[in-house]
Amino acid sequence: GMRGSFPEPVVKENAKKFWTWCFRAELYTLFRIKPSRGSEVLVDTLGEEFDGVLGCDYFSAYRKYMAESGATVQFCLAHLIREVRFLAEHTDRVLARWGHKLLERLRRLFATLHRAARMTTAGFARAMDRIRREFLRQVRRPPDRREARTLAKRFGTHGDSYFTFLTTPGVTPTNNLTEQAIR
Repeated sequence: GMRGSFPEPVVKENAKKFWTWCFRAELYTLFRIKPSRGSEVLVDTLGEEFDGVLGCDYFSAYRKYMAESGATVQFCLAHLIREVRFLAEHTDRVLARWGHKLLERLRRLFATLHRAARMTTAGFARAMDRIRREFLRQVRRPPDRREARTLAKRFGTHGDSYFTFLTTPGVTPTNNLTEQAIR
C-alpha cells in the first residue's frame, strides 16, 4: 500500500509556496516538492489508475484522485479522532454529547486493535465488525447541527474507506508513518 500525506508547506521562493508530498511504500519513501496541492500531483506520481491502497487524510485532492483513478483508500483514523475530539469539546452540548459517543467507539476500536495479538482471528474480526457497525450507526444518525450533518454525509459517501484496513492485509488505520517521514 502507498501511504500518502497531506502536502505540507515547504518553502517560499519569490513569494510562491511549494508543498512537500510524501509517498511511503514498504521499501522506499518518495518526496516530491511541487507548487500544487492538487490531485494532478497524485496522477503525476501514481498514474491515472492505481491498484494499490492509498492511506491519507480526508483532503479533497485525495478524494478527487480516488474518484478518478478508482484507487482504494484508507482514510486516516488518527485524523478522524482529532476531528471528533473537536466536536466532543464543542460548546454546543448536543454536538459535544454526540462527539463523545463517537469518540468512545473510536477508543474501543483502537483498544481492540491493541489487543489483536491476544485474540483469535475470528474473535478479532467479530469485535472489529461490531465496533465498526456501532460507529457507523451512530455517525449516520447526527443531531440537527451543521457540523454533525457534514460528518454524517461524509460517512454516507466514504464510510467504508475508513475501515479498509479491516479487509486488506498490510493496510494500517492511520497515515502516521508518512507524517513521521515528513517531520
